[in-house]
Amino acid sequence: MQGTAAIALVLPLRVRYAAYFAILVSVALLGSGLLQLSLAYRQNQAALSQIQREQAAAAGGKVQRFALDIGRELTRGTARVLPPGQEGVEDRRNAYLRVMREASSIVGISYLDATGREIVRVSQLALSAARPGQDRSQDPAFTQTRVGKPYFGPLYLHDGAEPYATVSIPDGGPEGGVVVAEVKLATVWDEVSRIKVGQAGLAYIVDAEGVLVAHPVVSLVLTRADFSSLMHVREALASGRGGGGSGESVVGRNMQERDVLATHELIDPPGWILIIEQPLEEAFAPLNSLFLGTAVLLVLGVLLSLGASWLLARRMVAPIQRLQAGAAQIGAGSLTERIDVKTGDELEELAGSFNAMADQLEKQIGELRASRARVVKVQEGVRREIASHLHGRVQGKLLALRGRLQQVSVDRDLPAHAAESLREVVDDMGQVIQQEISTLSRQLFPAILSRGLVPALQSLTDTLESALPLSLEVDDPLAQGERADRNLLGESVRLAAYRVAEEALTNVIKHASPRHVLLRIDMPPTGGLRVVVRDDGRGFDPRLSSQGLGMSAMADYAGALGGKLSVNSAPGEGAEIILWLPMVQRRG
Repeated sequence: MQGTAAIALVLPLRVRYAAYFAILVSVALLGSGLLQLSLAYRQNQAALSQIQREQAAAAGGKVQRFALDIGRELTRGTARVLPPGQEGVEDRRNAYLRVMREASSIVGISYLDATGREIVRVSQLALSAARPGQDRSQDPAFTQTRVGKPYFGPLYLHDGAEPYATVSIPDGGPEGGVVVAEVKLATVWDEVSRIKVGQAGLAYIVDAEGVLVAHPVVSLVLTRADFSSLMHVREALASGRGGGGSGESVVGRNMQERDVLATHELIDPPGWILIIEQPLEEAFAPLNSLFLGTAVLLVLGVLLSLGASWLLARRMVAPIQRLQAGAAQIGAGSLTERIDVKTGDELEELAGSFNAMADQLEKQIGELRASRARVVKVQEGVRREIASHLHGRVQGKLLALRGRLQQVSVDRDLPAHAAESLREVVDDMGQVIQQEISTLSRQLFPAILSRGLVPALQSLTDTLESALPLSLEVDDPLAQGERADRNLLGESVRLAAYRVAEEALTNVIKHASPRHVLLRIDMPPTGGLRVVVRDDGRGFDPRLSSQGLGMSAMADYAGALGGKLSVNSAPGEGAEIILWLPMVQRRG
């Protein structure tokens, strides 16, 4: 911040404005360009992701159909065989041979009875046996199929060159055994090898542990390469274990440490995952021309903004400097100063606004000074009048007269009944003196305000209820707050609220002739204290009554504390006076 301020002091105004405008336009252009590039990048990635998902879904569907066809062939081939007696064994063996002739991918079939003992085995890879008798009860092909679900085993190599997998299905016959088939995966290899993703993209299949099942590079499959260390493969495996199907394209690194855009597809059965990869530089090659065009436009836009900003700044400097000097003089209190700018544009309008503001400020300051003078004059006049009334005319004369009457009442020559009457007069005069002094003291300052605003207004309404159909409403939080802390409101706030309510109610008594009057005090949600006096009487035109002494006194009380006074009325529609004061709390 200090460096910026130092530069602002050193550089000329036109240079600063040119720099500001250039930066503003450049940031706008840069933001727009980056936004367009971001949108184009996302759209391109979404399109590539959609294409890859469709390719993965199509290839995965073919592999899945291959696995399902194996299961259907095994089920169809053993659907009508005899139970596994001697005739049933031969019948089942012949059925298996038919299946192997019709499904070239199946190279061996075995039947395991309900105990896991191998009853029948036919194979192109090894010698077939009518009743081998081998115990395969611990074989996963048996144990996992006994729960009623097909089993697809991991890939294995025969003679180190050809990939195979074990597939088993539950047998629907009376014995409830398991049919186990050895399946050649050359078809799956061919399907994966035919998938073309751009020029350098490829597809491959991994099992549930991330080990390769099929890949265009056969040597990787023959060496049982483990791809589970790749980030996008780990995410695909996690999605597959969670039951997810195809996934959104993600950016990762392949085994050659190249950045790729990868998409996966779950193939279930057999529980494998097909993954498609395409190098990023190839996937996003169409964006290169867009990047270059955007960069050229940004450079041209910045150069144009610099030139336009310099010309605009030069045109703006002179009137702005005049505006600055005139505003400084007005702010310093020279309200007679006027700003002369003739540019025929917004700057001239701004100068006119400053001049109008100066006129308004000058007028308002004059009114404020007059209002303050009226407040001081009224306050001093009331104090002098009350003090004179108390100590001179009322108290002095009545006390002197009361003393003389007391002397007369004790004269022995005075008849008894006359003396008694004089003593009653003396007592009555004492009560009058006391009530008069109390009333005038309350006008000078209502002592009950020391107990809080709510008690003072309650006392005021009690005093006026004989002259007005008056009701008082108090906000519960305010009443509870004053009960807990009588100094919740500062003394000046209490006095101003009381005086405005008293003045407003006095005006209602004099002029309104209402059927009902409401006095309400509350704390609005926006803060502060609000006093509302509403009546349904004759009403008046606030514009004609704004200069009255009562209205001025209320406005003075509001303005003295930074509050607001609003008057809403019309002839025949009653009146509403609303006072808002900030809740200034008395400290100490």
